[in-house]
Amino acid sequence: MKYIIALALGVAFTACGGGKDATTSCKDLCTTAGFTSSRVDTQPKEVNCFCSGGTGTVTAAACTSMCTGVGKAKSQVFGQSAGASDACQCE
Repeated sequence: MKYIIALALGVAFTACGGGKDATTSCKDLCTTAGFTSSRVDTQPKEVNCFCSGGTGTVTAAACTSMCTGVGKAKSQVFGQSAGASDACQCE
């Protein structure tokens, strides 16, 4: 029974989330953008990724890629840390 539930949840997650979870996607985005830390805030209709610990910049292309990877169609770079964008919102 546990196997069937785990399999069903895995299929549902893959179908809705593009196969990558928001926490891993946010960490990858922040690391690639030149930051050392990441924090993800998942809401019912959006995912927010906040980067810190560095002087990187979150680009629109990287934000779009992250959002697509977690199954969201819209993306928006936001936040300002030392004059550079440091966050990404997916809807």
